[in-house]
Amino acid sequence: MKKNLSLVFILTVFLAFLIAMTYFSQRMERKNRIPLSIYVPCGMTLPFKELGMAFEGAHRNIKVEAAFDNTVILTKLILKKEKRPDLFISPGEKEIGMLTREGLLDEHSIKAFGRYELILIAPANSKVSSIEDLFKNPVKIIAIANPDYNSVGEYAVMALKKLGYWDKLQKTNSVMFTNTPIEALSFIAANKADAGIHYNVCPFETDSGKVSQGAIKIVAQLPAGSYPQIYNYIGILNGTKNNKIAQSFIDFMFSPKGQEVLSRYGLAGNLKQLNQPSSGQVAAKVLIQAYFPFNEEHLYIKDYLETLPQKFNGLVKVECVDFRSDEGYVLWRKTGLSCGGILINGKNKFSINKDGKEKEVEFLKKIDLFWTKDELEQAVKQELGK
Repeated sequence: MKKNLSLVFILTVFLAFLIAMTYFSQRMERKNRIPLSIYVPCGMTLPFKELGMAFEGAHRNIKVEAAFDNTVILTKLILKKEKRPDLFISPGEKEIGMLTREGLLDEHSIKAFGRYELILIAPANSKVSSIEDLFKNPVKIIAIANPDYNSVGEYAVMALKKLGYWDKLQKTNSVMFTNTPIEALSFIAANKADAGIHYNVCPFETDSGKVSQGAIKIVAQLPAGSYPQIYNYIGILNGTKNNKIAQSFIDFMFSPKGQEVLSRYGLAGNLKQLNQPSSGQVAAKVLIQAYFPFNEEHLYIKDYLETLPQKFNGLVKVECVDFRSDEGYVLWRKTGLSCGGILINGKNKFSINKDGKEKEVEFLKKIDLFWTKDELEQAVKQELGK
């Protein structure tokens, strides 16, 4: 009997020792895991929390540290070099393009995933039932995320111009630009705005908690031909010490398991490179970057420039930066421009043939006073001819 009790005691002590060793081993394993830092738009909280856990399950030595916030804040942190994550996720080309131009992202690492469509939204109790209703008297405020810093706002303005609605809205409605897309949604949900344009998935499916349930209704989908195909992008920051791990995360996203997670949120598919032409489209060869205070005095310059992509059959891409904002001011100062001006493929000065004579043109200050549309388009043609 005593022998049996001794054996039980020994087994109990041994099991307790194994449990303790397992506990401390797992604790040390967790403590020694390599952190992988990812900046994620807050509207994609649900899929990337789940994706992070799935990645950790397949890579026991890695700890995914995702920071969820609005993309304007995340982009600003990186641009000001206050923070430097391993990976950055962008809900469109605007935000990731700002980082790429500053040389902060590895361009070869950038991949696209998921597709978005633009939708017209309104408060749930609104009588707005079509895009045409935007021009009726009850519609006074249309909330759109600022197109200078938000992809969804940029695509929204692009679509409204393509559809021929923008000039009418400028005259008959008060288009309110918000700092972030969530802010625009909040105004609509609280009946402080009569309508708005947003993505069809983010955050309605990817973080439904961001929007008051039942407070917003989807009125209509904007015609697909009125704006480019919209993708999310993920890229690796230059200089990260976790380059291989970051690439492993991207590879995992496009693995069957990663795609299974993303598909539940409408974000699966598409290994498209940034700036790779979509089906039937042509890749842009000339990048025009305009840096001005886009107030009423200079807005006509922006309106003109935004006609050029269509005029040059998609071979030209235009980016307008308002340097009245903090982010815009930082970007403008880095160009070396002394005042408002335009860069064409990174250059400000061009030699133009005018009336059989060579003329040097500097695209600074106001159009028609210091340079002309014809001179700008000649410079564009020079770049296209290279």
